[in-house]
Amino acid sequence: MALTKHTLILIFLFIHIIFAASKNAHSTPLSAPDAPPTKPDKDKDSPDGKRAPSQPQDGPEGGVANKVAKKMKAVEKKINEFNESLKKRIGSPGSSHGTQECVSECDEVFGAALDDIKNTLESLESQNLMKANFDVSAVATNVDTCSDCFKEMVGGDEEVEKLGEWVRKTTGDALDALQKATD
Repeated sequence: MALTKHTLILIFLFIHIIFAASKNAHSTPLSAPDAPPTKPDKDKDSPDGKRAPSQPQDGPEGGVANKVAKKMKAVEKKINEFNESLKKRIGSPGSSHGTQECVSECDEVFGAALDDIKNTLESLESQNLMKANFDVSAVATNVDTCSDCFKEMVGGDEEVEKLGEWVRKTTGDALDALQKATD
């Protein structure tokens, strides 16, 4: 059942990415992280003087790449801290076999999530927003896999669920920012 659920999630993500890619044939370039903010160019052909559609829509805060990178670094820190505390459960007395299996599973998928965060940061640096979108989605999917294991093997875990909710919200905010940048 978990495999089917994850397959459906991946299919949904691919459809979302393909739809976004077809909607936006190109991604909007991001400002460089260290570049000073610049005023948008006016569209010379436009009588109302609005900004040309190809111009970045980032504000003086440093752009969407910096915002998403900060969110991903926060997720990375939280996953690392949580994974260390989760590993301590294996040695605790009364730890069930299901808990031990899930801790092992979570360690593996958290490693994959950390790789996805690294890929996200690289995608942001190269200004590949579509790939960053995919990588951010993969982070949430990996954390959900950990939560699913605990739900199926031991009936759930409040701490794991809280982490999952926080990661889904944080990655959802990052995905929204990426989507707005490509609109």
